[in-house]
Parts: sequence; structure tokens; C-alpha cells
Amino acid sequence: MSTPAQTLAALTVERYGGEVSGVANANATWRQRSGLLVRVRDQRGLQGLGEASPLPGHSPDSLPQCQTEFGALAASDVTIPLTAAGALDIEQLTASSARLTAPAARFGLEAALLDLAARQRRVPAWQLLRPALTDALTDAPSADAPRPIALNAVCSAADPDRALATIETARARGVRCIKLKLGGAFEPERALLQTLRRCYGDALALRADANQAWSAEQARDYLDQLAEFDLEYLEEPAPNPARCWSALAGRGVPLALDESLSRPGARPWVETLLARGAVAALILKPALLGGLIAAAKWAALAARHRAGFVISNLFDGPVALAACAHLALALGAERACGLAPHPGLRAWPACDLAYVHAAHIDAPTSPGFAVTL
Repeated sequence: MSTPAQTLAALTVERYGGEVSGVANANATWRQRSGLLVRVRDQRGLQGLGEASPLPGHSPDSLPQCQTEFGALAASDVTIPLTAAGALDIEQLTASSARLTAPAARFGLEAALLDLAARQRRVPAWQLLRPALTDALTDAPSADAPRPIALNAVCSAADPDRALATIETARARGVRCIKLKLGGAFEPERALLQTLRRCYGDALALRADANQAWSAEQARDYLDQLAEFDLEYLEEPAPNPARCWSALAGRGVPLALDESLSRPGARPWVETLLARGAVAALILKPALLGGLIAAAKWAALAARHRAGFVISNLFDGPVALAACAHLALALGAERACGLAPHPGLRAWPACDLAYVHAAHIDAPTSPGFAVTL
């Protein structure tokens, strides 16, 4: 049971962010990135940080919605999620975040509470979180530090020369997995993939993401042409995957789900596709899915059906990136995750996340998320 008298002393949010460049997917480009910094404080003055940063035009919620929901939430309504024995109380954590409906707001509150609880216990957040996620773990929970989490680099295929330069820089930093953003003119994108396979062979793992930019008919044609490149997976080739996925699966390119997971009522049809072996991986973004625990439940579902999962983010700020990194460490993510430092970080105050590198994430030993702004 939860420790009595563990309600918060204070809960505040403040807006932060700024201008960015180089933040885009197949459907949009963002010139500004803003979010809410969530601060929670206990009776002794110890503080935890979270972040709620919906991505405009992509997230199902908005920054004003998050602000409104936090404005209606009193600190006395929220309990610090620790049991009397000092373990993380998952039920209490999700009960607190359930007071909010915006997915990014739920993520921000869960992250802040986890950070605070871990700081109270004087352990890194991944260490406090890991024993509570046994359903999603790839091995038995352990007090030992998890192995480093490999990261992928992301680049757009719209400018092949720039993409090649970006990839070569990433390789020089130790990156061995590249995700290409597709969805523009297909022939140049296909030619770029040919070049990458010719130059690097199987020394470079390749992923692709169309962000639903193709019609179902285009996707069928393009998948046949992409089969030769041995992609690890292709994310979201076409809209309405619940309807078109069966026609796209089994065409020589493993498929992955990302933004479709955040749609209302997604779980039943996603589980059906997983049971059929039609989904190779789930791309899990806690700010889209409604929190760290919601993302972990998707990871557990993938594990039950022997599919992979990848923890990623929404070009968030450093606090959200840190929270996602600790989730990946707690889960022992086996596939390269989408948590490398990205251009969107320029929108937020400088923050040295010493354990997040270009090619991997180390397991930090400092309490909480080890983030100082």
C-alpha cells in the first residue's frame, strides 16, 4: 500500500521552448517547439521534473489543453507513488495521471512523479521503474545496470546528398542504424536506398518511415520495390492501417506501427495483427500514448507476440528525452531506439544529459533523471 502523507507540497507548470530548424517528417516541418515544464515538490522541498510537449499537427492533444488540465489539478490531489517498502507503486502512479486526459499531460505528470520518487529513494529512475515492468522485460529484473541502449539516427530522403553526409557523420560517431524519412518522390528515395546498400552493405541497419504519406495502392507497389533492401522495418506506409494492413503485410518488408497506436480503440486490432505476425515492431512514444506506463504496456503486448518495440519521442525537450531514456533502460530495449539528441533540443534551455550520446544511452547512477535546468 502507499505510504501515508505522501501527497505533493506543490505542482507547477511553466511554458518553455523556442525556434528550431531541421525538425520535420514526411508531412510537416516545425519552426518552433514549445512545451510545459512540470515541477512537483515534496514536503521536504525535493523536486521532480516532467515535460508535456504535444507536437502540433501530430499529437491528439494540444499545449492549451495540457495547460488547462494542469491548471485544474491540485497538488493535494496527487500522491507520490512509493509503497511503504519503498518500491514504485504503479497503481498509484497511473491513478494520479488518470486525473488528466491529454496524453502529453499524463506523460509529463508521470515523469515528474517518477523523477521525484527516485530522488527520494536516491536511485536512478530506471532502477526504480524496472522491477515494476516485469511483463515487458526481455529478461528477469535485476539490480545490475542494464547494457547500453543503441540509438538510430534519423534523416530525410528528400535531399539525398544531405542524407548521405548526415549518415556518414552519424557512422563516424558510432551509429549503426539509420531511419530514413520517406514520403516524397519515390524514385529518388529508392535510388538513395540502393546507394546505401551498395556503400555499406549489411554493416548499416536500415529503417524507413513513410508517416502514412502513401495511398494503400502506392504502398503495395512501393513495398514490392523496397523488398530488395532488407529493411529492418517500414513504419506507417499508408493511412487506416486497420483496414489496409492485411494487404500490405507479407510483401517482403516488415511493417511497424507508430502514430496509429494513439488512435482511440487501437489496441484490439493491433493485437489481432500482432497475433497474425503482421507487425514487426511497435514504435512507442510516451507523449503520444498517454505516459510511461501506457508505453510499457504496449511493450509488454509486443513481447507477448514476439514482436519488437522501439522507444522514441516527439522532438521533445531534454526532460522528456531523459524520461524516455530511463524507460528504455528499465525495459532493457533490445532494438536501437529513437532517442538520439535531435535538432528540436535547440528550442529548450541547454541541458547536458551526460548519459545520452549520439549512438547509445548509458545507464546513469545519479538519482532520478539526473536533469538540471
